[in-house]
Amino acid sequence: MGAHFKPNGAESAILNALTGDAAWQANVRTMFEAHGLPTRRDEDWKWSDVRKASRDIFGNGELLLRATTRPRWARLEAEVGENFALNALAHAGAGRTALFDVHTRQTLDIDFSAGKGVSFASVLVNIKPKSNVTVVERYQTASQAMAMVAVEYTIGRGAALERLILIDENPDAIILTTSGVTLAEGAKLHQTAFTFGGKLFRQQTNLRHGGHDAYASLNAVYLLDEGRHADFTSSATLSEPDGRLEQTAKGAVAKGGHGVFQGKILVNRDAQKTDARMNHRGLLLEEGAEIDAKPELEIYADDVACAHGNAIGAIDELALFYMRQRGLPEDKARSLLIESLLAEPLEAIRHEKARGVFLDLLTKKLERMS
Repeated sequence: MGAHFKPNGAESAILNALTGDAAWQANVRTMFEAHGLPTRRDEDWKWSDVRKASRDIFGNGELLLRATTRPRWARLEAEVGENFALNALAHAGAGRTALFDVHTRQTLDIDFSAGKGVSFASVLVNIKPKSNVTVVERYQTASQAMAMVAVEYTIGRGAALERLILIDENPDAIILTTSGVTLAEGAKLHQTAFTFGGKLFRQQTNLRHGGHDAYASLNAVYLLDEGRHADFTSSATLSEPDGRLEQTAKGAVAKGGHGVFQGKILVNRDAQKTDARMNHRGLLLEEGAEIDAKPELEIYADDVACAHGNAIGAIDELALFYMRQRGLPEDKARSLLIESLLAEPLEAIRHEKARGVFLDLLTKKLERMS
C-alpha cells in the first residue's frame, strides 16, 4: 500500500472483497492498494470525489441482480491498467460475471438492488447479429450503500440495441457504473440514461465504434435537487470510416446539487467520413447550484464532420415572463420550461412503455421540486 494512502471504511471493504487468486485479480488489488478510490486530484474524477463521498460507508454489502432471462455465470478476466479502473474493480469484486446472449426481437430487463455497504456486480450482454433488442437497466440502493457495477455490451453486425438506464438512488448512497460498448459494422446503439442523482452517481460509457455505417446515440438526462450529485462521463473511439455518433446530455440543478458532464470523442486517422456531434445543456435553477462540463474532440482524420457544444445558464426570464402573462403561476411556468428542455431526449425513447415511465417520473419530480 502506498505510503500516503490510509484506507477509509469503504476502501477497507473493497480490499476485503478482492480475494481472487488469479493473476489479473492480484493486479487489481495491487492497483487499488496503490491508489484507493478516486479523489479530486485524479483528472478524470476531479468533480466527483468518491473517496470523500464514501467516508460514511462501512462493511461489505450485497448486490442482487434480477433479470427476465436467466443468465449463465462465468469467471472472466478484466483488463487492468496502472490507474484506477472501475470496470476491473467491479469484475474482481463480483468474482463472477452474469452472461446474457440476446437475439431476435427481445426485451431484457435487468434490475440491480444494492444493500447497505460496498457491493459489486459484473454483467456481459452479447447482442447477436441482425437482432433488434431493448435492454432496460434499473438501479436501486439502500441508505449507505456503495454499488460498483460493470456492464459490458457487444453489438453484432447489423444488430440494433436500445439501452435504457434508470437510476433510482438513495440520497445517502453511491452508485458507480461503467460500460464498455463494442459496436460492429452496421450496428446501431440508442442509449438513454436518466437520474435524479444520489450522494454520488457516476455513469461512465466507453464506446468502441465499428464505423462502416454503424450508428450510436448517447443521451443522458439529470435533474438534481439539494445534496444530489450526478456525473455522466463518456469516451467514444472511432477507428473505421463512415461512422455516425450523436451525443446529447441535458440537465437541471437546484441549490446544493452538482451535475457533471465529461464527453470525449476520438476520431482516428482511418475514420474518414465520420459524422460525430456532441451537445450538453445545463440549467442552473438557483444560486448555489453547480454544473461542470468538459466536452472534447480529438480528430486525426481530415474528411470528417464533427462538432461539440456546451451551454450552461439560468432559465430564460423572457420566456418565463410571457408564460406568466398568459396566466400561469410562476412555479408552474418554471416547471414547464424545465420539462421542455429535459423531456426532449426522453421523448426519443423508442420503447413506448419505458418512454411513458421516464416522462412520468420527470413530471412528478418537477412537481415535488416546485
